[in-house]
Amino acid sequence: MPEVTTDFAGDITMTPGPSDVIDRSPQDALLSHGELWLRYFELGGARSALELDAFLYGALEPNPRDHGVIAHA
Repeated sequence: MPEVTTDFAGDITMTPGPSDVIDRSPQDALLSHGELWLRYFELGGARSALELDAFLYGALEPNPRDHGVIAHA
């Protein structure tokens, strides 16, 4: 989850969490979620496309192994 902090001026800042970083990766690589899931599956990922979408939208947190496979995909 993103970390929320407040500075002395009262401005709120959010640092990206693991899901935020994962969500930007397919956009940077110009991949659709379906293409990302296929690459993830080819690399040995065992989660469904629905679970992968939940990771990307921050509804679920991937375990370290899934996070690594998604990052490589």
